Amino acid sequence: MASSAFPKEIALCLGGGAARGAFHLGVVDVLEEHGVAIKAISGSSIGAVIGAALACEMSAKEILEIFKSREFKKAIKFNLWHGTLFRIEMEAPIIQKLVYAKSFEELKIPLSVSMLNAKTLQMHYENSGELRSKLLASSALTPLFNPIEINGELYVDGGFVDNLPIEQLSGCGYPVLAINLYPNSQRIPRTFWRWLKRNLFMVWHTRALYKEAACEYYLTNPELGRLKTFSFADIDRAFALGQESMREFLKAH
Repeated sequence: MASSAFPKEIALCLGGGAARGAFHLGVVDVLEEHGVAIKAISGSSIGAVIGAALACEMSAKEILEIFKSREFKKAIKFNLWHGTLFRIEMEAPIIQKLVYAKSFEELKIPLSVSMLNAKTLQMHYENSGELRSKLLASSALTPLFNPIEINGELYVDGGFVDNLPIEQLSGCGYPVLAINLYPNSQRIPRTFWRWLKRNLFMVWHTRALYKEAACEYYLTNPELGRLKTFSFADIDRAFALGQESMREFLKAH
């Protein structure tokens, strides 16, 4: 069981971070081990996808095995002739297994996902109606993936503006645990490109300070910065790091 100080029921905010999302699964695996119930979820990008799978009552280890499977990798297809590097085949059986629900209303846990209108640059937070196109939109990291058209509007990855949508859990009645997959690196960049990357992420890191103050529990790990974002190579390492981080977190709380 969880420590007496840590709540038995929580809301979960899952940030974006592509393959680093396995860290989320490691955290959730430990929550499952300790009998902590997830009562509401908000997510951006891979956090939205994982949130939907959890809301379909998939366990963390079941989701991890799907992510590692050959069938899942085959569902991510090259799309070079259509303007982007990849597209996700949402009708593939493995995707259906990951998220069986077609609407938010079918989910067992309330879910909110973030997505960005590519024209107006306005954020949208969705928690009702058709599900799968909104999951695609929330994780449509352009130019790797195409924007997704919904009701005549184009939407892209919500993480561009709000990678940790904590506010969507306000008033849910449960303490919020937010998980940030982009910790602020303390390492000094050694190349031009690393300096550029650090400067681009600086807005995210500044915003993360506000996000940390807006929730009851906040978790990240500086080692996440060493893990590959767009490769499955570090997926087991990310999962184990999530387990380790959450176990240490529970000891401290």
